[in-house]
Amino acid sequence: MIGTAFSVLIRLELAGPGYLMLSLFNYIMLGYKFLSFMKKHFPFLTEYLKLYEFFYISVVFFYGTIPQFRGKIDTTNIKFSKEYKQSMRVPNNLDNIIVGLLLGDLHISRDFKNSRLQFRQGDSNKAYLLHLHDLFINFTTASVFKDVSFHKKEKKFYTSWTFKTLSMPCFNYYHDLFYYNKVKVIPANIKDLLTPIGLAYWAMDDGGYDGVGDFKFFINNYTKSEVELLISALYINFSLVGKLNEVKPGQYAIRIGRANYFKLRDLILPYFHESMLYKLPDLK
Repeated sequence: MIGTAFSVLIRLELAGPGYLMLSLFNYIMLGYKFLSFMKKHFPFLTEYLKLYEFFYISVVFFYGTIPQFRGKIDTTNIKFSKEYKQSMRVPNNLDNIIVGLLLGDLHISRDFKNSRLQFRQGDSNKAYLLHLHDLFINFTTASVFKDVSFHKKEKKFYTSWTFKTLSMPCFNYYHDLFYYNKVKVIPANIKDLLTPIGLAYWAMDDGGYDGVGDFKFFINNYTKSEVELLISALYINFSLVGKLNEVKPGQYAIRIGRANYFKLRDLILPYFHESMLYKLPDLK
């Protein structure tokens, strides 16, 4: 049963490249992590797991090396070439956007050499994700696809839309800047990186009007000192006064009061995607 599950996982990826966006190495590591967990917690299954280990590796290499099982992979696509990946550079407008998105929901994963961007938005923001896909079309071969997950506590199914870029050297800079020991952090020089367009994409990702005159940036995963660093950058760069709000113990938001809301709106409105304009109501 376990072997069948992994076989199905592999078939899904090979039938539609980009669906799971896992490399052969990732499959092997996924399998070995699972095997290590089972051997540690269920030692009485050791003999069975030896057989499964042989089966798993066989399946991975069989489906990963036989051409007819590669599904829709277009081996002639120049984007898969080493030369293309090494030649790619992030243009200035996308550099500003990536900084803003990394303050929000954007995630970066890194293998031994290169990094890839991972985008995800809820079902209601599909149009916005398609817009992001268009922006990064030169860096990806994957289509936007639907992901349905079950929330155990709420006992509900949630739909999201996601895509990933190819793994490229040009994204290593952002990974090194925004990650420390695999945890996302705020760079100490964020004030030198945050521009109006970056601010706009941060607002579209993790901001919103609260209905009572304030705009809030929800930044639950950062420390208090990091949030204070962002507040300082907002004031130095844009003369925006932000207040620190503790939403829950250890979780924070930045509140832009009504007195600064119109300044913020005028600053970022030109860069907002039409599907996200509901976040910037005209209060005049």
